[in-house]
Amino acid sequence: KVVVAMKLLTDTTGKKMGKTENNAVAMTDSPVDIFGKVMSWTDGMILPALEICTDLSLEEIEIIKKNLEQGGNPRDAKLVLAEEVVKLILGGKDSSKTAAQVKENFLATFQKGEVPENVKTIEVDKGKKLKEILVAGVAHNITSGSAFVRLIKEGAISNAETREKIFDANSIVEKNMVLKVGKKEFIKIVVR
Repeated sequence: KVVVAMKLLTDTTGKKMGKTENNAVAMTDSPVDIFGKVMSWTDGMILPALEICTDLSLEEIEIIKKNLEQGGNPRDAKLVLAEEVVKLILGGKDSSKTAAQVKENFLATFQKGEVPENVKTIEVDKGKKLKEILVAGVAHNITSGSAFVRLIKEGAISNAETREKIFDANSIVEKNMVLKVGKKEFIKIVVR
């Protein structure tokens, strides 16, 4: 019998990464989801994850560690981690190119406030209520009318192009728009 002992990736509270803790990255996730999930990991997971979840050499990881110890931005190290995890999971000759594109899209969306390139697009009739559109399964985190109202009250739904928050639960869609729902989801509404 052969036993191979390996480190487990844990968060700062000591809980191991997994579906139970809702911090797992699945092999079937899209590159965008993989990148986003890794970016949501706590800063304390960066160095262990670089060692366990990437093909970076120990020398490269040591450079990142020293940079962090000298006050470097953990976000920069996490960007490297996320890009490396995407490359590793995708594999193949185009994985580096895809990972770099996902990174650029992430930076444009979450740091520069731009609308991502690949946005879910739906067509609706003019005059339809926004609530009806989003509750119909278009947005991942809106599964009911009460969830929609809660997000409206929290200011979590906005026009991504003008950055105006939508606070009217009875809003009617009159023209094309791109919505930002929560922190990560974008939906383009095309009026026919």
